[in-house]
Amino acid sequence: MARLWMFGAALAALLSAGAACADDNTVTIGMTLPMTGQQASTGKQERAGAQLYIQQHGDTVAGKRIVLEVKDDTGAADVTKRLAEELIGNDHAKVLMGFGLTPLALLRRPWPRKRRSPRSSAPPRPQ
Repeated sequence: MARLWMFGAALAALLSAGAACADDNTVTIGMTLPMTGQQASTGKQERAGAQLYIQQHGDTVAGKRIVLEVKDDTGAADVTKRLAEELIGNDHAKVLMGFGLTPLALLRRPWPRKRRSPRSSAPPRPQ
């Protein structure tokens, strides 16, 4: 449930950034998740949560279509950094989120600032 809330918060932050979304009617949300390897269950759950949110609330927000671009980082730091760069540079992601492991989220932290791209991370919350 907390992950769904984070996804909704990321969408709200994205839409409040207005100018970042002005290029067309599609907003790409980039997710780097461990879809293979030891942390694969975490990545699959995060992807399923994001897809469930879109299924329940629709893929259009404020007239813009939301598209999820999920990349498998295998839980490796160098792969996470490379994929974050690709999502921002090549896929034109407006928001980066996901990151199954907190250290991986911290690793790619400087990229959105350099590209002026909103970002969101959903680190695990203590129970």
